Amino acid sequence: MTSLERSPILPDVPTFDETIKKGFDMANWSSILAPANTPPEIVKFINESIARALKSPDLVRVFEAQGFEPVSSSPEELRNFMVSEIKKYHDVLEVAGSSHNSENGGLPKFTARQTQFRPDCAVPTGTKQSAQT
Repeated sequence: MTSLERSPILPDVPTFDETIKKGFDMANWSSILAPANTPPEIVKFINESIARALKSPDLVRVFEAQGFEPVSSSPEELRNFMVSEIKKYHDVLEVAGSSHNSENGGLPKFTARQTQFRPDCAVPTGTKQSAQT
């Protein structure tokens, strides 16, 4: 398990944090975003509707059967999470020496501008699902 916490689906499988590297946290996640400039009342409606749906035991079972742990949050919490994830992976790639040249397999060099969350492109609705890996 690459997330910090054990999966409720596989509670006996230890995490990397417990066995290999303290503080290691890398979970797959997805979220629902709305187009930029979506009115706040629409974002609120989407957020509340999905949060309500995620309380359904039947829906939770569907997600869990696919290895997902559904989580709802506010748009602000999702925005903060996305910014922290972008920074985390930006920093990892920078430490790894990623650059856009043939000496590094043609991988692009990431700049702060490329890895910032762009609120002009999308609005977090506050819904995230995490896959335990």
